[in-house]
Amino acid sequence: NWIKYETFCHDNKWNAAFAVGLIHAYCINDKSGVLSKQFDAMAKVRQDIRYKAIDSSGIGASFDNSNNGGGALFVKEQQVSLWKQGHEMFNSIFPLNQVSYEEYLTFLGTYNINNIDSSLFLIQSHLNHNCDPNVRVVFGDKKTDGIKVYAKREIRANEELTTSYVNPSHSLNQRLRELRVNWGFICNCTKCK
Repeated sequence: NWIKYETFCHDNKWNAAFAVGLIHAYCINDKSGVLSKQFDAMAKVRQDIRYKAIDSSGIGASFDNSNNGGGALFVKEQQVSLWKQGHEMFNSIFPLNQVSYEEYLTFLGTYNINNIDSSLFLIQSHLNHNCDPNVRVVFGDKKTDGIKVYAKREIRANEELTTSYVNPSHSLNQRLRELRVNWGFICNCTKCK
């Protein structure tokens, strides 16, 4: 069943589904429960909710999708079918640890909003967005090098650490559009106001 799922993910170029399959397997096998707690601690949103944000923006496709928003309804129908098929195959792999369809969509959404270049970093996932961030995140040359977070300016005691999910030098409209489509929120930071 894993090979069928892996092939399905590969054929559909669906990295998130493959990743959540691996994450679920690792969490099941982690007797300490640490991996489950770490994944559960990440920002969460169901994939269908993310998709509604895309659809309601009038764009019809993710920000960096190359189809220029054409055929949103057809794409949406394809997405729902793909999610349902993926969920069914996912549960066939884990007969003793099945998840509901809503949980599967939450797994997908959680991975999608927290991954950077197909990797998850616990520190990065806990940094909220600000268009004028107080930290910068530096990635190693290789994924296994991890990340480091550096202060960009003096940070007061109890001040939230923030990074920018988008290029802060982009125009206000472009930043707002990217944030709405890819992360599902409208920024209200001082720079955007």
